[in-house]
Amino acid sequence: MKKKIVGAVGLLCVIACVLVIITRFQSYEYTEVYQHISEPYGSGFYYQGMVNQVVVNNHTYEFESAISEAEFSKFVTEQEKLCKLLEKHDLSTAGLTFRIFASYPNRTESENGLAYYGFDTMKTWKQVLTTIQVCKGDYTNYGYLYALSNRIAEELKWSCDDAIVEDEMVFVKDSSLLNLVYPCFAEKYSDGAEINACKALAMELLSTTENIWSEEAFLRAREHYAQNKNINFEPTYVLFAYNGENCPLKLSCKYMEVFWDSSFVACNQYLDGYIPEDYVEGVSGLIHTFEWLDGQITILCEQLGATPDQQISVHMLDILPPNSIPLKTGGLYYNESGKGKVYATTVTVLAHEYVHHIYWLLCGCSDLDYESWYNEVVAYYYTIGERYEYRVSIIDNVDPDYRDRLEEMIGEAYDEPSDYIKFMRIGWRETENDYIIYLKNKNDLCSAFGEYFVRIYGEDVFLKSMLYPSRVEEFTGRSMDEIVDDWVVDMRNPEND
Repeated sequence: MKKKIVGAVGLLCVIACVLVIITRFQSYEYTEVYQHISEPYGSGFYYQGMVNQVVVNNHTYEFESAISEAEFSKFVTEQEKLCKLLEKHDLSTAGLTFRIFASYPNRTESENGLAYYGFDTMKTWKQVLTTIQVCKGDYTNYGYLYALSNRIAEELKWSCDDAIVEDEMVFVKDSSLLNLVYPCFAEKYSDGAEINACKALAMELLSTTENIWSEEAFLRAREHYAQNKNINFEPTYVLFAYNGENCPLKLSCKYMEVFWDSSFVACNQYLDGYIPEDYVEGVSGLIHTFEWLDGQITILCEQLGATPDQQISVHMLDILPPNSIPLKTGGLYYNESGKGKVYATTVTVLAHEYVHHIYWLLCGCSDLDYESWYNEVVAYYYTIGERYEYRVSIIDNVDPDYRDRLEEMIGEAYDEPSDYIKFMRIGWRETENDYIIYLKNKNDLCSAFGEYFVRIYGEDVFLKSMLYPSRVEEFTGRSMDEIVDDWVVDMRNPEND
């Protein structure tokens, strides 16, 4: 590595180890350091190699080598102007690292104090937005960030976004857009007219906010707007943010932080025609689905006596990870050092997978006689409603005549979750399959076993027995093998359907 001084007249001196730039902007000493930078949920490294690094006013700047020394110096000078302005308004930038690439979609990792910039966003509202976001947090309301960044860019005489005319009918048609969260501004979830309306409204709301540096004041202005326009609007608590090219969206709700892989197009059950709509299509779909899931999980936690104290991580992707079970549509739950992790190809499995997390919270899967099928029995039993709804979806979307065949099989209308258990009992009896294999290995009959156990011994004994199978005889007076044998006899008896 060599030391180099560049002056305004082009004088070049070679010393060793440290590079010094002297330009009309500012003089900076920098060193070359090796970096390997990966994107969230990306494969391999986004960047591997030497970067030019300089520390200025407790800010670390890292530039890829494709950016010239003059461009490097210019960015640092302009960014320091921005940081000084933010500090003046009590928005601390101390200790942040700014990584600049020749071409890159801006993003932040606020928990690590990292902001990423494409050089082409220099001296634009996008540079401002990214800097404010890394200071205030990734999940800061995007509408607020958008409006404030344009206001600051105007003050600095930087490039602002084009002026947009608001179409308030957009919010009358879909009030969820009033949340002004990131998907309201993203083409995957909102169309051009919706995005333009959200941009215009964000700017209007900020103009009516007395303290433009307060996100809370901005959000209150949004609610006043809805009241004044007589729009029925309930703001969501679900948070959203852009998270990079390989993970274009992340969201945070009560029980989960969800990361959307770039491979994820839509829920696989929807793509295969088994459900009528993609539950995560559009802003309203995303918000409704995860608020609903939170409600379902709250009920499950109350039923099972669990009190989760942290979110689990959910990775939505098009296929489950290699070396896992060969399911095109499904989910997988893992727990490492107490932290839950789910992989899923459709949101319809998330409640089931979360029950696995509750199971782990309750007992840590630590019983000496633990086998995975006990865990599955609990998850399947407490989400019987999902299995019931899935059959209804097949009737409604794939094979309308299936209802007649199904109801003929069970001898009554298929109109409540308990009918799913009856369908399983009769269906397996007619095919004469091995019950125990489909209980312990394939898990298809876990819900039927759970229903039997609860019917005979009660829900409290059922749950304790599944959590602590080594004590099942203490709880029931029977060994687990005996209970399974009893269940097989019960399954073969039509009188118990």
